[in-house]
Amino acid sequence: MNNTNNIHEKLNLSFEELYAELATGLSKGASPGDLIKRGKEIYENLREKLHDKICLSDAVHESFSRGDKVLLVAALVDCVSGAITGISPVTFCVLLAKEGVSTLCATEWSKKSDE
Repeated sequence: MNNTNNIHEKLNLSFEELYAELATGLSKGASPGDLIKRGKEIYENLREKLHDKICLSDAVHESFSRGDKVLLVAALVDCVSGAITGISPVTFCVLLAKEGVSTLCATEWSKKSDE
C-alpha cells in the first residue's frame, strides 16, 4: 500500500481509533480505553514538543493553504518524521490535520500574513 492510500485510510478513522493506534506499540496488553487515553497523552505531548517545528515550516503552511488534507499530512510527516520515534508519524500527523493544524499555528501564521 502506498503512503497516499495509508493517509486516506487514516483520515477516515475516528479520533479514538487514531489515539488507540498511536499507543498500541507502546502499551502492550492495555485495554481499549487505556489505549485511547495513553494515545491522547502521547499526541498532546508531541504536539506541544513539535509546535515550533510544525508552525514555522513553510511547507506545512503552504500545504494547509491549498486545502488538501492528504498533502497537508504528507508535509507534516516530512516535517516531524525525524523527531518521532517508536510511534507512527503518519498517525500523529493525521490526528493533527483532523484536529486543526491552523488552530495550533494560529499565532505564527497570522504573523506571516502580516509580513
